[in-house]
Amino acid sequence: MSIVSECTYRRYLHSVKLKKYRVSLRTYSAEHLVIVGEVYVQVLHKGEQLNLRLIVVSGDGPSLLGREWLKEMEIDWKTLCQQSHVGIHQVPRGGLEFSIEN
Repeated sequence: MSIVSECTYRRYLHSVKLKKYRVSLRTYSAEHLVIVGEVYVQVLHKGEQLNLRLIVVSGDGPSLLGREWLKEMEIDWKTLCQQSHVGIHQVPRGGLEFSIEN
C-alpha cells in the first residue's frame, strides 16, 4: 500500500478526485492513521503509463512507496541502489513521472 500525506495530496494531486477509503490503518507503533481517502494516479515509468492507487492520510508526514507500486513498476533494485538520484515529477492532470538517473 502506498501512502501520501494530505499535504502532499493538496500540493501535487489536488486535481485528482479523492474517493472514500473505509479501511482502518495503524502504524508500526500501533498508532491509528486518519484516512482522508484514496486516489488513483497516472504514473509514467520507463515510457509505460500505469494507473496506481495512493492512500491519503491526514497530516504532512513522509510518503511510503508500497509493494503494489514496486511490483507494477518492476524496479531493478541493484540499479536503483547504485544510482545517485531518483526523481518524482508532477505531470499534467494529476499524474506523476518517476525517473532514475546516474
